[in-house]
Amino acid sequence: MSSDKQKNSNEFRTELDLLSRLNHAHLLSLLGYCEEGGERLLVYEFMAHGSLYNHLHGKNKALKEQLDWVKRVTIAVQAARGIEYLHGYACPPVIHRDIKSSNILIDEEHNARVADFGLSLLGPVDSGSPLAELPAGTLGYLDPEYYRLHYLTTKSDVYSFESCFSRS
Repeated sequence: MSSDKQKNSNEFRTELDLLSRLNHAHLLSLLGYCEEGGERLLVYEFMAHGSLYNHLHGKNKALKEQLDWVKRVTIAVQAARGIEYLHGYACPPVIHRDIKSSNILIDEEHNARVADFGLSLLGPVDSGSPLAELPAGTLGYLDPEYYRLHYLTTKSDVYSFESCFSRS
């Protein structure tokens, strides 16, 4: 198996394993999956309003106008609650590693869900202990300390989360 195929397979397995164990109102729900003949498919709940990125940075003016400041704050709080669940209530804790506005999805009623767990790692039970990991995620959202020193903690997700909203 080529390294790219192995990487994709590992990300698929990681996401499948995590999502089958996580259940929170502000995490995207996995409905099912299929793996056949080298093809892999994850089936999620439908998110009618797409990603936060499209609302904040997309070319569609109507989407931008849908999110007044009250809705933006509500979405931020809901996404933060999903991340809080990953860090504080999932056992063991989960570090997402790719929090960004395109991974915060919005449903029909403008409720937020954190999505895309392909790069996620199970964190240490002691949230203060860093994992020594090569950086993964999206440049511009990566915690500089994690990028430079390769020390990953839940604080890295918090930095990425803040980056989502400081750019809006």
